[in-house]
Amino acid sequence: MPNSTRIPGIEGIHHVSIHCVDWEGSLRLYGERLGLTRTAEARLPDGRRIVRYADRAGYEIELVSSEETAPTSGPIAHIALSVVDVDEAIRAVEAAGYPVTVPSTALDVEGLRATIAFFTGPNGESLELIRIVAPRSAD
Repeated sequence: MPNSTRIPGIEGIHHVSIHCVDWEGSLRLYGERLGLTRTAEARLPDGRRIVRYADRAGYEIELVSSEETAPTSGPIAHIALSVVDVDEAIRAVEAAGYPVTVPSTALDVEGLRATIAFFTGPNGESLELIRIVAPRSAD
């Protein structure tokens, strides 16, 4: 059972990531129907596409194209938490007894540079810790 060590430097929710088996339908819902603002898009090295939408408060939903017809983990891929220091936070996560699934890793996808790490919460949910190093440039 995880101990009560507090994870340092949590700034808040950064984004919620959703597996999208109906890519076009997802783009219509979040962009057209809900009227969220498209903030970023990229293609991952494995070919999957990512599009992010933000609400007026700046909270983001990240859509990730999925080849699976029914993702085994459900539609929510992960919940990302913005942190001051990913390395410090993931050490605290590990000390608290939560399983680390991806250690602190540098990420550079189409101009978005960040440090990320992932761990599993008590219900099997995937949680990402993220610190943006350099946002994509607005072209």
